[in-house]
Amino acid sequence: RDWLPEPQWISGGDAFEILRLQVFRFAIATARAERDVCADLRGALVTPKVVHRAAITTPKEAGALLRSIEDYEGDAQTRIAISTGLGISTASRL
Repeated sequence: RDWLPEPQWISGGDAFEILRLQVFRFAIATARAERDVCADLRGALVTPKVVHRAAITTPKEAGALLRSIEDYEGDAQTRIAISTGLGISTASRL
């Protein structure tokens, strides 16, 4: 796998592009591909507009979120998944 760039070289928004170029160069060099087929899709896929959401920044807002999760009357598995996801994402930032 010495054809792959080192992870520290791949950062930011160029990571996918660099990796894609490396993979297709390798595939063409080893006769696994005739050309970079991704070029056919260039411009065909539209990048979605980024929408920033408000963050919960106060204990009062966090409490309101927890109460609304607990009061959720839909599927129990959905409530458990949301609670678990909230706990995992909070614990990973500690």
